[in-house]
Amino acid sequence: MRRALAATALAVGMLAAFDAGAKDMNGRLGVGGARTLAGVGGLDLVYWAGKLALNGTFQIEYSSPEIGDSDLVLRLAAGALFPIVSGERAELSFGGRVNLSAGSGTQISLEAPLRLEWYVNDWFALHGEVGVVIDIVPEDGRVFGSGPSNKGFGFTIGATQVTGGGGFLVIF
Repeated sequence: MRRALAATALAVGMLAAFDAGAKDMNGRLGVGGARTLAGVGGLDLVYWAGKLALNGTFQIEYSSPEIGDSDLVLRLAAGALFPIVSGERAELSFGGRVNLSAGSGTQISLEAPLRLEWYVNDWFALHGEVGVVIDIVPEDGRVFGSGPSNKGFGFTIGATQVTGGGGFLVIF
């Protein structure tokens, strides 16, 4: 029963967004934290150029085990999102993103995220996303994300892990 009520509330909210005026984000910058569908998690930057949101997520990971070699891993995700349904406080966007990991091995993942963004107020937003991920796994094996760890090609529909991606932004 609770799921049905939540789904109904979401549907009514999305329908209401059709009639509401879209939030003007042109020229604004958002800084926060996020996790992409492929698994890059870290500092998230969004710049709105008109209706297009240019997005980048950045992560540095350093490990120095007592036994074995130290490792420095750099992960970067870059892409763009375009709103398909907009309202004053919510937005449903679709886009594309490239994820790159370099360090102990290099891996590339391509994403097609569907993002629901909620503008809590004029300076803070929360988002969640699901979508399709295409992984190109190197010879050394998977560097980030979930799925087979052997060299090859992977395709995921839905979300990684259980929750997909998500994050928050402080908007300037």
